[in-house]
Formats: sequence, C-alpha cells, structure tokens
Amino acid sequence: MSSRPQAALPIGGLLVTFLAAANAAAAAEPFEVPGGDLFGFTSASDVGDVGGKGLAFETTTRNGKGGGGAFMVPTFKAQMSWTPVEDTQIAASPFFTGFRADKLPGVDDKSFVGFDGFSVEASRRIVTRSAANPTAVTVSAEARWGRVDGATGRATDARSITFKLFADRAIVPETLYAGINVALTTGTAQLRSDTREARTETSGSDVSGAVTYQVSERFFVGGEAHWLEAFTGNAGEHWQGRAFTAGPTAFFKISDSMTVNAGWQAQVSGSKTGESRPLNLSDFDRHQVRLKLALGF
Repeated sequence: MSSRPQAALPIGGLLVTFLAAANAAAAAEPFEVPGGDLFGFTSASDVGDVGGKGLAFETTTRNGKGGGGAFMVPTFKAQMSWTPVEDTQIAASPFFTGFRADKLPGVDDKSFVGFDGFSVEASRRIVTRSAANPTAVTVSAEARWGRVDGATGRATDARSITFKLFADRAIVPETLYAGINVALTTGTAQLRSDTREARTETSGSDVSGAVTYQVSERFFVGGEAHWLEAFTGNAGEHWQGRAFTAGPTAFFKISDSMTVNAGWQAQVSGSKTGESRPLNLSDFDRHQVRLKLALGF
C-alpha cells in the first residue's frame, strides 16, 4: 500500500502552520531574513544581489547502515554561484566522494576517494517579502550527474534532477526565523561493470522544517527536521521506505562576506517495505553531518 496519504499529514501540517503564521503577521511591516545558510541542511530563499558572486565549500558525511559493519561516505561539493539578474541565481558544482565500508553485509570492503560528477542549478525567487506578505519563496531545479553509487561505492552512471521550493520568514523580528523546504527528485542509474546491468529508476521526496535563533549579531543556533520518502520508478510508482530525521544547526558570520554553517541530522524513526525494524537503514543513513564555508564577492 502506498504511504503517500500518511506522509501528507505531517507535510500538510507543517505547511499550514507556516502559512497561517505568515497570514497572522500580514498587517505588520516585513522583517528580512539574514542571507546565507541559516537553517543547516534546509535552504533559505536568498538568491543574492544582482551581480553578486559566491563560492562555497561544503562537506556532507553520511554514516551508519544496518548489519553492524562500518560505513562512512563523505562528499565534498564546491559551488560557484552568480546572480545575473534580480531574483535569479545560477550555480555549478563539482563533487568528490570518499567511501569506506568494512564488514557491511552485501557491500565489498573498500576505501577510496574519487571524482563524483557535477551539477548545475537555477533558482528563481517567485514571492518577495512585502508589508502584506512577510514570507519569501524561491523555486529551483538542480540537474546532477554522479559517478559513485552512494550505497555500495561501485562506479555508476547516474542522472537525476531535483525540483525544490524554499520558503522563509521572521517569526520574531531580529530574533527567531523559520524556513521550510520541499524537494522532489527523480533519476536513473546504471552500474559500470563488465556485465551489462539494467538501469534502475528511482524517485524520492524530502520535506524539512527549521527554526534558528539569533544569539548575537553574528551567531545563530537552531534545529531542523526532515521527512524523507523513497520510491522505485521515476514517478513514485512503488513505495520503498521513509525516515524521519532531526538535529541541531549553527551558523556563524565570520565577516559580512564569509560564513560557516554546520548541521547534524540523526534518524529518529523509519520504516522499510518488507521489514519491521524501527529505523530504515537501507534507503537512508543513521547520521548526516554537514559543514559549509561560504564566500561572497
């Protein structure tokens, strides 16, 4: 049985709560959300100023799989971004991935670091803040080519595209901020091996909500949660599993043009078709940790 009606309950509740809070504040003057990666893994709606350029170095490390063996996959992403016109940003990113598996059932023991493809992304802010609407909304599409299978470490030829929606607003002006993301991914992959293997088709969704508190002019701390779904088929034809993750975030402005963002997500609960375990460590990871340095110029 499909899980999509069940998944819609927390997702719908998150969206309704966020939009209701925005409508309640509609008569007030809009308060800006500071630019940058305030919310950890959850992205803000900021697309930069016209003519602005950015360079970011991001490391996301995944670890923890079922079976008791060691599993760690750090991925390094270098992103170059540019805002050529108002409310529009484009970005390009190469990836490098490390892989370490030891005594993990169904995965060969191996350890390596290699080039893992690249992505291009275009973002467009479709709703700007105003006195009548304190919520800003941005949509984006990111096309990705990958060379390393994240579950087995085997060489692969993977193509995917992710459609995203980012929304954020000030809950308490200059003190507390909130953001939500909705991401839908579809893709295909084929392992590179001596024998011709069938191309697999997968899809998934990631809905997240985050809040962050401004401790000082330059330092923010908060928390976020993600509701993840995995399917086989490019259009979510067959449900495979879900996971709910949560964890803390931190954001620090080193200067007006340099920031550091950190986030940690731990799987709190999950389920997998055909399994009765309390976590889904087949489709998702036990932990994810991200550290990002961003420069603007």
